[in-house]
Amino acid sequence: MINLADPSMSLLAASGGDTVKLFDVSMEPGDPCTLNYTPTPGCVVNSVKWNHTNLVVASAGEDKKILLWRKNG
Repeated sequence: MINLADPSMSLLAASGGDTVKLFDVSMEPGDPCTLNYTPTPGCVVNSVKWNHTNLVVASAGEDKKILLWRKNG
């Protein structure tokens, strides 16, 4: 499920199954995935969303955890 894009940096945050992914949509066709992380294997990620500054992505899932990810690492 695609949840939200960061228009200033051409990054798209998505969740599918138990995985959070960030895609660089400005890259050429192929595999633009820049980050692929599984917070809790086997637990579905229900949502990902950028914060108001587009520097932090929050993910939430069936493991009942909210995780924050900084874009710069």
